[in-house]
Amino acid sequence: MDSPSSCEAQGSTNANQPEETKISCMDLDVYNGATAGKIEVFKNSSPPLHLQELLTPNGNTVLHVYLTALSKELESSTANFVEEILKMCPSLLWQANAKGEIPLHIAARHGHVTMVEVLIKFADSRPQDVESGEKNAKEMLQITNKEKETALHEAIRYNHLELMMARFKELFCMRQ
Repeated sequence: MDSPSSCEAQGSTNANQPEETKISCMDLDVYNGATAGKIEVFKNSSPPLHLQELLTPNGNTVLHVYLTALSKELESSTANFVEEILKMCPSLLWQANAKGEIPLHIAARHGHVTMVEVLIKFADSRPQDVESGEKNAKEMLQITNKEKETALHEAIRYNHLELMMARFKELFCMRQ
């Protein structure tokens, strides 16, 4: 990302306001790396990528892009990509796009049962930190998008109830 893109947001220059995060459009190599689940694109980047700042025009992160492009046939064999990305940038687990959807909403919408498990287990493995906004898996399951819908709503709307219900119930009941 040598040259600034048209959707790059500059930081605030007013001394009375805190500096805002610089948001950059995801370049084509990063986007293609995310759709293909090529972790080497993210690990071998020089300079290192600030994953929480790389967004599509709709505010999607590399996790949103990956989960949207993922085929069900490859889901179980590519869980490592999500785990590695989350190790590199744990805040992506909670980062919402322009529709207020976190990666869990996307995984549920597409019926990616394995990915739902990976996201929930990662949330449970992290220490809760109120200051950074990190929550536990139970709270993640209750996060709503701008339409006030949870990930379970998405699974139901897109007819993945039979695939998801047992997992959501099991995971949600475990945390009560």
